[in-house]
Amino acid sequence: MRHMMVRTVLTALVVAGATTACGGSTTAPSATPPSSPVPASTSASAASSSAAPTTSAAPKPFPAAADGTNLRACADGDCEILVTGPVTIRLAKGLGMSSLDITAVSPAGVDFQSISPSGMVVSATGQTPNQGGASTIDKLSFEVVALEGAKAVVRFTHT
Repeated sequence: MRHMMVRTVLTALVVAGATTACGGSTTAPSATPPSSPVPASTSASAASSSAAPTTSAAPKPFPAAADGTNLRACADGDCEILVTGPVTIRLAKGLGMSSLDITAVSPAGVDFQSISPSGMVVSATGQTPNQGGASTIDKLSFEVVALEGAKAVVRFTHT
């Protein structure tokens, strides 16, 4: 009984491996044993030789920022820049603030801070590419597009 279970499981693995390697359907194979029994040692070698080699995905290259490191491109509230440390971005009137500071760039995220005309300090800390979208302060949205070590690509959009 044990040999029949081993053959059934190995046959299922061989069928699954052959289906995957051929780019066929991903439906589950039938657990019915073949009409002619195959020795367990033959099934084991067939399973290992038919399995496609696994390859890990190459890491994505760090993207280039559309506006490079040109902070002046952000004055109108629409830009994409590379930052590697604290910077102050001067903004045109109409965005609700005169400037936005990036106070830190680290593997933990990018920290933003602004002071409103009334003197209120507004912060958004630990912003990362995988947080689910942009953050907004007044009429300026910002999103960390990529983060690697102490460098980040940040996209700003006038809302």
